Amino acid sequence: MSKFGEFSEDSVYSLLCMIEMKLEESGERKGIIKKVYNIVIEGLQNARLHGAKNDKGNQTSFIIVSKDSDDYLINMANLVDAESVEIIKSNLNKIKGLPYKPLKQLYKDILYSGTYSEKGGAKLGFITIALKSNNNLSFNLETITDNISLFSML
Repeated sequence: MSKFGEFSEDSVYSLLCMIEMKLEESGERKGIIKKVYNIVIEGLQNARLHGAKNDKGNQTSFIIVSKDSDDYLINMANLVDAESVEIIKSNLNKIKGLPYKPLKQLYKDILYSGTYSEKGGAKLGFITIALKSNNNLSFNLETITDNISLFSML
């Protein structure tokens, strides 16, 4: 399954319904469906709420969900402002490779601190994705212009 373009609230909901339906039809276990669903929703929300717009005013993003033998691969990408690049790198490098228990503790610490960003987020999206994917994250930030980079995560 793949989608390219802008992710409105309606398109996110439609994609999530389609993914859930396809996984159920394929006979996938409920636990796997829930993990894939949670990873996708966090990634799509990040793209929708925090993604930058290109010079034409479009918020371009994509998602690809595929299966490779026994594993699901979820590749997501969206544009980000240049000033967000170092913050994203710092946040992901902080959590990448953390064992489950310290990652879960970090999640709880942030959740209970009640600290929220200007856009209303608590920076829990990447941690949730890491927890649901057994911290099997790979990410890349590619400069497109002086003001815009492409953030991708697999």
